[in-house]
Amino acid sequence: MKIPGIGVALLVLAAAHTSGQVANSPSQTENERKAAIGKLPPATPYAVTARGAHHRVWQKTTYEIDFNGQAVPRLHQYTELATGLHFKNEQNQWAESKEEILPSMAGGAAAVKGQHQLYFPYDIYQGVIETVTPDGKHLKSRPVGISYFDGTNSVMIAILTNSVGQILPSGNQIIYQNAFSDFAADMVVTYHKNGMECDLVFREQPPIPEDFGLSPQTSRLELWTEFFDTPEPVKTIRAANPKDHLADTTLQFGKMKMVRGKAFVIGQSDPLTPSRREPNIPVYKAWTHIDGRVFLVEEVPVARVATQLQALPVAADRSGSSVPKHSMLRRASPTRLLPPARLAQSSTNAIRVAELNPNRKPGFVLDYVAIDSDRTDYTFQGDTTYYLSGEYNLQGTTVFEAGTVVKTDYDGRIDIDEDGTVVCNTGSYRPAVFTSLNDNSVGEPIGSGSPVVGDVTVFLYINAGEVTLHDLRFSYCWYAAYQDPQPSTIDVWNCQFMNGDVAIWGYDIGLHNVLIGRSIQSSAAVCLEGPSLIGENVTADYGFAFIQVDYYGATVALTNCLVTGQVLVTNYSGLVTTHTNSTASILSPAGLIYQTAGAGSFYLADGSPYRNAGTVNIDSTLLAALKTKTTYPPIVYSNTTISVETTFNPQAQRDTDTPDLGYHYDPIDYFFGGVESSANITLTPGTAVGWFELPGIGGPSYGIALGDDGVASFNGTVKSPCVFARYETVQEGGNGNWLDRGWLAGISGQGNFYTVHPSHVLATFTRFAETTGDGGFYRDYYGILEVNATHCEFYSGTLGGYVTKSYYTNCLMDRMYLWQGAADESPRMVLRNCTYRGGSLGFSHWEGGSPYWYSSIRDCVFEGTVIGMDYADPAYTDYDYNAYLTGADQTSPSGAHDVVTNSFHWQSSSLRNYYLPGYSSLIDAGSRTADVAGLYHFTTQIDQTKETNSVVDIGYHYVAVDSNGHPLDTDGDGVPDYLEDANGNGAVNSGETDWQSATDLGLKVLITRPKNNSAIP
Repeated sequence: MKIPGIGVALLVLAAAHTSGQVANSPSQTENERKAAIGKLPPATPYAVTARGAHHRVWQKTTYEIDFNGQAVPRLHQYTELATGLHFKNEQNQWAESKEEILPSMAGGAAAVKGQHQLYFPYDIYQGVIETVTPDGKHLKSRPVGISYFDGTNSVMIAILTNSVGQILPSGNQIIYQNAFSDFAADMVVTYHKNGMECDLVFREQPPIPEDFGLSPQTSRLELWTEFFDTPEPVKTIRAANPKDHLADTTLQFGKMKMVRGKAFVIGQSDPLTPSRREPNIPVYKAWTHIDGRVFLVEEVPVARVATQLQALPVAADRSGSSVPKHSMLRRASPTRLLPPARLAQSSTNAIRVAELNPNRKPGFVLDYVAIDSDRTDYTFQGDTTYYLSGEYNLQGTTVFEAGTVVKTDYDGRIDIDEDGTVVCNTGSYRPAVFTSLNDNSVGEPIGSGSPVVGDVTVFLYINAGEVTLHDLRFSYCWYAAYQDPQPSTIDVWNCQFMNGDVAIWGYDIGLHNVLIGRSIQSSAAVCLEGPSLIGENVTADYGFAFIQVDYYGATVALTNCLVTGQVLVTNYSGLVTTHTNSTASILSPAGLIYQTAGAGSFYLADGSPYRNAGTVNIDSTLLAALKTKTTYPPIVYSNTTISVETTFNPQAQRDTDTPDLGYHYDPIDYFFGGVESSANITLTPGTAVGWFELPGIGGPSYGIALGDDGVASFNGTVKSPCVFARYETVQEGGNGNWLDRGWLAGISGQGNFYTVHPSHVLATFTRFAETTGDGGFYRDYYGILEVNATHCEFYSGTLGGYVTKSYYTNCLMDRMYLWQGAADESPRMVLRNCTYRGGSLGFSHWEGGSPYWYSSIRDCVFEGTVIGMDYADPAYTDYDYNAYLTGADQTSPSGAHDVVTNSFHWQSSSLRNYYLPGYSSLIDAGSRTADVAGLYHFTTQIDQTKETNSVVDIGYHYVAVDSNGHPLDTDGDGVPDYLEDANGNGAVNSGETDWQSATDLGLKVLITRPKNNSAIP
C-alpha cells in the first residue's frame, strides 16, 4: 500500500485487523490504551528517500495508537537544499558532493567530487588554475599582478612570483604563500559545492599611491588575473554604486557565474571569514582585452580600504624577489604596463597538505566568487520544512509561500541573484518562518531543540536591486536579510525579527510595521549603507542601537516608532539627518512598556501612554492595515474547563482610531491550550482564536477538547471571517513560552465513544492557519467528531481522523494534508466545490464492517495534489466532475466527467487569488446547478457575475461583490444577498428575507394577548 505525502504531511495508514474482528472497535479501556502507548515502536532515524542535483528528501516514522490499540505509523519529512549538493558519478547516479581537494598523481592537486571541478598547479607562477563548469566549459586563469589606477595613470606595485601550493587543514582550500613580489600577499583558492572563491590576501602593507604620485582619493587598488583559452562570457554591467562611483560586471560562463566580490578583514580566530559586524566592501570587476590578452580586473577604491591595509604589518625587505622594486613596471604610466605573457609549464609534483595552517593570521582579503547558477524560479512550498545545509543560489523568481519553514545552520543561506526577484505569497496569519536548525518549536523537528543567537549567519543574501519582504519571521541569526550594498532598495512589511543581531543590512531601506526583538547588545538592529531609511510603526527593543548609518548625507525618517533599550541612531558617516514624528525612544527598557501573552512579548502594557499617540501621516496602505491589527494581547485559557455555553466575541481592540506606536500584531482574541469543554462554544463574526500545547505534553495535546455532543461554532462572514490559528502564525516566540508540540489537533473530539454522542465543529467563512509540521486543525480522539465546513479556507495544516464525518462545501485547501483512516463507525469524507492546491490527500478505506466507510468528491479542483488511496470499493466511493492537471494524480476510481487541463490560469480579484478566466474549461462543468449547490450568489469570475442557477463551475467560489469590494446587496437594505438568502438557492425560504425586496423585513410576531405579566389560565 502506498500513500505518499508532501512536505511534513503526517500520513496515517490503516491498522491491521484480524479475521472476524471489527477493526478499530472501542474494545479497550483508557488504561489499556495508555498501556498500549507505552509499547509503541521507537521512531525510526531519518533516512534519505530521494536525491537530485541540489536537494535530498529525508524521512522518518513515528507511531501513535489507533482505536483498536494498534500502532499506526506517521511519516515525517523535510527537504535539504544546497547548490551542488550531489554530482553524477561514474555509474551515472547521484553521489554526495564533497568539498575536498586532494593531491594529484599527475601533479598539483584537484577537486573533482562535485558538479564543477578545479585543478591546481604545483607552482602558481608556472601553471594555471583550471575550472571546469557543470556544463563542461574550461576556465584557465593565473594572477598577473597588483596595481594602482587613479583614472589616468596606473602602476604595477607587485607581480606574481614563484609559490608552491599547500592544501590547508580545512581540506577545501589551497594557499600559495607570498605569491607576489615586494610585499607579502597570498593567493587562497576555496572549493565549494556551489562554486569557488579566489582570494588575494594582503599580509603586509602595500606601498601607498602617493609613493608613485597618484592621488589616494581617486586611486583604486587592482588585482589583474589573466585567462587563457577561455570562452568569452556573457557580460552584464550593473548600475554604478554612487558611494564608490564604480560599476560591477557580472560574467556568465554557461552554468557558472562570476558575481560581485567583496573585501574584508580576517583574523586569527576565523580565517577567511568576514567579521559579522563589519561591512563588506564591494569589489568591482571588469573583463578586458589588451594586446590580444584577456584579463579579469578586480578593483576597490583605496579610500575604502586604507584603514584596513594600514593595520597590517609594514612590509619586510623583499629585495630577493623576482622583480626589483625599481623596475620599469613600478612607475606610473598612462599606458598599462603588464608583465609579458608566459606559457604554463607542467609539473608532476603533487601539492602537499600543510602541516600547520599558515592562513591563521591577520590579513585583508579581496576576492572574486564564481557560483553554479542553474536553479531558476524556485518555490518554497507551504507544506514543506526545508533545511539549508549550504549556500542555495537562486535565479529568476524565488517564491516564499505561507506556512513554509526554512531552517539552516551557520553554513546555509539563500542567495538571490542580481537579476532575481522575490515574491512573498504570505499574509495575515500566514507567515513564512526562517529559523535555526535547532529550533524545534516550528516546522519539522530536526536539530537539538536548543537554538541560540548565531546559529545562522545569514538567511537571505540579496543581490537583487529591488526587493519587498512581507509577513516573514526570522530568528537566531547574525543577519536576517543582507542586501549587497549598491543602488538598491529593500522594503519590509509586517515582519518579525527575534533573538538575532542585524535584522536588515541594506542601501535604501523601508520598514513598515516591523518588530525587532533582539538579544545582542553590541551592534545595531538595522544597518544603512545608503541615502535613506523610512521607518513606520517599528518596535525595536534591546541592543546597542536601532540604526547604524554608514553613508554620508543619509536621511532617517521615523514615524510612530517605539524604540526601547537602545540608542536611536549611530552615525559612522559624518553627516546624518534624522526626522522623528510621533516616535518614542527610551534608553532603558521598562517593564511597563510591554506585556507578554504566551509567545508574544511586545503587546503594549495596560494603560500605555503609547496608545493613540501616533499620527495618520504614514503610508496609506499601512494605515489601512493597522486598522485590522492590534497592540492588545489575547485572553489565554490554559488547562481549564468550560462548563457553560460560552460565546466569544472580538476583544483585542483593533486599532481603528489614532494609531498606536510600534508594531501591531494580527489580532488573536483568545488562546486555548489544554482546555476541556463540556458545553457549546460559539465564535461571533470577526473573532480570532488560536491554540497551543500545554508544557510537558508532547503527545496527544490539544487546544480544546470537545466532550459529549459538544459543538464549536465558527460563525464568520465575508467581511468578518473567524480565524482559528496556531500561535506561531501570529506571535514571534523566542521567549521560552509554548515550546511544546503535540501531534493531535487544535480541537479534538473526545466525547464518550460508547454513548455515540459525537462532538461537532461547524464553521462558515473561517480561515484556518498553521505552519507546516503542526498537528491538525481538528480531529477525533477516541470519540466521534462531525465536521461541517462551508466557505472556509485552510492553510498549511492537517485535517483527518479515524471516526470523523467530514463535509466540506466550497472550501479552499492550500498546501493541506487531508487524510481519513479506517474505522467501523460510518466515517465519511464528502467534498463539494473545493479547490485543493498542492498538498496531499490520503484515504485508507476498509469496508469490512457495517455500516461502511464512504467518501464522495465532486466538483473539486486538484492542482498538483499528491493523491494516495488504499483499496477503494466503487460501491462506497463517488468521485466525478473533478478537475486535475495533466499528468498529475487523480482519485481512484476517477470519474467519467472529470476535466484534465494543462493549467487552471488562476486570476486575482477583490477577495483572493483563485478566480477562473472566462474561457476556463471548468465553467459550467459541475455535477449540479449552482442554486442546488448553495452558490447562487457566488462567482468564479473577476467580473463578479453571479452563478445564479447555471450549471455550477468546478472549484472554490467567492461571494460576488460590487466595485468597492462589498458583497452585492440587490435590494439595498443593508443586508448582503448571500446573508438574506442563507441557504444560497436564490429562493425565499422559511426564516429568510427576500434579497430582492427591501420591504421584506421578515416574520415579526406581536403578542397582544395575554398582557405582559398577566396570569395565564
